[in-house]
Amino acid sequence: MKRQAHYKLAADCLMVAGLLLAMTNRLTGNQAHELLGTCLLLLFIGHNVMNWRWYTTIPQRWRSNRG
Repeated sequence: MKRQAHYKLAADCLMVAGLLLAMTNRLTGNQAHELLGTCLLLLFIGHNVMNWRWYTTIPQRWRSNRG
């Protein structure tokens, strides 16, 4: 597995774990909930930056499937 694939997988796993923790607002408290939400936003932005090449292929695939 390539190094960037490891980063993508780690970011995805952290996002899932962070989402599950952020949803337990009663257990973690409001401050942790807000901090987790901020971290999730940063991970989401990083995830989209790492997968930018995929987003650029969407119009090409859409045009090629039109027939």
